[in-house]
Amino acid sequence: MAVPQPVIAALLPVLHIAEGCELQAYWDDIGKVWSIGWGHTGPEVVQGLVWTQDQCDQQLALDASDHYDQLVASYSPTPSLSPARQAALLDFVYNEGIEKFQSSTLRRDLLAGNISDVCTQLMRWDVGGGKVLAGLVRRRKAECALWNLG
Repeated sequence: MAVPQPVIAALLPVLHIAEGCELQAYWDDIGKVWSIGWGHTGPEVVQGLVWTQDQCDQQLALDASDHYDQLVASYSPTPSLSPARQAALLDFVYNEGIEKFQSSTLRRDLLAGNISDVCTQLMRWDVGGGKVLAGLVRRRKAECALWNLG
């Protein structure tokens, strides 16, 4: 399923700040995995890989669509949320992965209708490599700002 354009419009400013775009493969913030473009990872991403800006942008569209499909499958009310709230959850899944979302208290709270707890749960996800990362704190605050737009 394609990500609705209003969701993309809300997501991109956060994603651009949180991920940035690197045309050459790099180690992620905790040195765990090779990444390229707008934070894309996968077996094809190896040391020395170089992409064009167009390749990065195309992969972002594919990755966002894949993550959106996973999000909707895991939390079916997603399409009924505002574009800003969809973007907040999509950014979380883009960053942490669907497996972590599925097992999270964040998802359990959403399923239970505890939407007032969403930002509290988002802000718990600020650790990488065993330490609080300033980039994750900024990202979670941006997700909460989107969520609070309602």
